[in-house]
Amino acid sequence: MGVGSLEYLKARLRQQARCVRDRTGRVVAVLESRTVCAIAEETGWSLRDVERTALSQDLVPIRYWRNMGLWGCCGQVRLLESRALVAGLGGLGGLATELLARAGVGELVLVDGDRFEESNLNRQLLATGDTVGRSKAVAAAERVRAINPAVQVIPVVGKVEELGDDLLAGAGVVLDCLDNFPSRYCLQARCRKLRRPLVSAAIGGSMAQVMTVLPGDPGIEALYGPQPPGEGGAELVLGTPPATPAAAASWQAQEAIWLLLGRPPALRRRMLCLDLESGCCEVLSLG
Repeated sequence: MGVGSLEYLKARLRQQARCVRDRTGRVVAVLESRTVCAIAEETGWSLRDVERTALSQDLVPIRYWRNMGLWGCCGQVRLLESRALVAGLGGLGGLATELLARAGVGELVLVDGDRFEESNLNRQLLATGDTVGRSKAVAAAERVRAINPAVQVIPVVGKVEELGDDLLAGAGVVLDCLDNFPSRYCLQARCRKLRRPLVSAAIGGSMAQVMTVLPGDPGIEALYGPQPPGEGGAELVLGTPPATPAAAASWQAQEAIWLLLGRPPALRRRMLCLDLESGCCEVLSLG
């Protein structure tokens, strides 16, 4: 049984796991992150493959322990084997990227052609004094690697209009975190052509909307018509305070996770409308 063999890997994982009790009193076999990293280095397996192998034996990397109640070991393996594409890495996309990385989505394609500006500091998770002036896609990739080194990151410095079909077609879900109508319409059209599910979000002031569009479903044209209604949205007038993109991105990330897990999304053919000022939350049918 060689050091790089699957049998050796499984044996080492079983040897290094320790048993703990969760809040219900159930005994769970867990692995610390440093242990997983050490076994990966010892065996030559990637971190992601080590985690997948552990989970297949019901050995839970502690970083995913609190995920188990919703989707369990099998679901976590499925996420590790999945790819999501995030288009736009500002207020919405930055937080959505962080949540997907922490959830353990195995591959993230991160697309944005812009650089951080000082005006982003009020709301964009990835915008800091150190990242102002830097590429959003590159900074996002660095953040993901720091959060979860098992996640493979593909940063794309460019516009969605220039994105290769291979990256879109290979995504299990696409997140529309863009800030202008022409790019959003273009992304939806390309997802429809390639039959990729799309989770779209938009914000303006205290208001946010989130919707999930599967191939063949009505999309943003059901709201705005067949052509883009201009360049920018309501945020140009109403501004973008910190909490609104965070609220929308959380819903958006969870919809993406349900799709990757093969579960029905909550917002298919429906649009979630949030108003953080009035405290109202409505769900509108899109037919």
